[in-house]
Amino acid sequence: MKRPIGISIISYYYIYGAFILFITSIFYESHINEIGISDRFGLTHVPEQFMRLVVASITLIIIYGYMKLKKWGFWLM
Repeated sequence: MKRPIGISIISYYYIYGAFILFITSIFYESHINEIGISDRFGLTHVPEQFMRLVVASITLIIIYGYMKLKKWGFWLM
């Protein structure tokens, strides 16, 4: 089955977002953000850079399933 254009566009935006999270985890400056991703998920004891890598990695796994038109990819989106 050929992938619809809408799914491709949404997937590319999510891939771009995951790439930005990877970049910001490398060049992270803690004094810029008062509330980080770790705080938003309620995990204040987890380092911010590690949490950004985890969120970006999970996003890429979900996007893989979404782009391959897997049922679990649609449900996790």
